[in-house]
Amino acid sequence: MARPKKQIDEKKLVDLAEIGCTYKEMAASLGCHPDTLHNRFSEQIELARGTGKTVLRRAQMKRALAGGDKMLIHLGKHMLGQSDVVKHEIEAHVQTEEISPARDKLERALAGRFAVTRAKGVAGGSNGS
Repeated sequence: MARPKKQIDEKKLVDLAEIGCTYKEMAASLGCHPDTLHNRFSEQIELARGTGKTVLRRAQMKRALAGGDKMLIHLGKHMLGQSDVVKHEIEAHVQTEEISPARDKLERALAGRFAVTRAKGVAGGSNGS
């Protein structure tokens, strides 16, 4: 014999779905498992969520049309794909120096180092074996 179906307060379920609650949140509030809601009420839940979105959209539009600049910007971005244009300017000061003296100094240092290394190799007496 199958166990009796859990009694669900459908009015409360619809209210929760309208404000965008997840199945897990609704189930916790109604004292059942999320699968119970999904299996038995998924169509009602999706309809209620759609109603909630419509109510929210209507409230946003009303606020925007009443002169809410922030809401106008928000709806323009999300409904019309508008965006802010951000310009970045970079100012750089570059100091240049004559490269030749620095390169000459480096070459002399390296040449001296290699000369010392070669001299040590020869003086160390590689035995050629």
